[in-house]
Amino acid sequence: CYTLDKGLRSIPSGKIPEKQPDCSKSTDIVFLMDGSGSVSLNSFAKMKNFVKEMINRFKNKDILFALTQYSTGFAVHFDFNTFAATKNVEQLINNIRQQGGYTHTPTAIRRVTQEVFASGRGSRQDAAHILIVITDGETYGDNLPLHVVAAEAEQRKIIRYAIGVGDAFTKDSAKNELQTIASKPSDEYVFQVENFNALDRIQNALQEKIFAIEGISSQ
Repeated sequence: CYTLDKGLRSIPSGKIPEKQPDCSKSTDIVFLMDGSGSVSLNSFAKMKNFVKEMINRFKNKDILFALTQYSTGFAVHFDFNTFAATKNVEQLINNIRQQGGYTHTPTAIRRVTQEVFASGRGSRQDAAHILIVITDGETYGDNLPLHVVAAEAEQRKIIRYAIGVGDAFTKDSAKNELQTIASKPSDEYVFQVENFNALDRIQNALQEKIFAIEGISSQ
């Protein structure tokens, strides 16, 4: 992260600094949790624990978080402003209740794109923007095309991870939905686990991928 002139000489001293400055990038991350009726209360609690654990893994990094939930409706449980003001993960997440309802995934992604990655919510223009969608099944009852909202998010340079949980994702149509949600290449941005207990197994891999985007060491 030091500056070179056209002759590849460092500026201003002409020497490569002994210690390079921190090249890490600020990062804003939104979790979008599926709160539809097909998710059991126990599974929803495990999803909340997964989010808490992931946030705790990024302590002392220049990362802000927001947490949203969707079903037929959509809710912002805390935005970047609220997280920056408190950073008390237990307080922010423990009392969140499951919505119930249908799985309106496209509408929820559009609302995150337009309403949460926004300066009024504390999102930083110069930060990397990451959306992590956790769902237990295909879209149901939402007429908004998923590929349209995925393209909208892509246009805004939002990096998207899709986590599919459960037997629903043994079907090709469900797998295709995860691939549509996620950034490309799909094998880098899609995770599938058999149940909510198994979310713990992907924490390390997801953490390393986010560290790679942010450009910092996990140490």
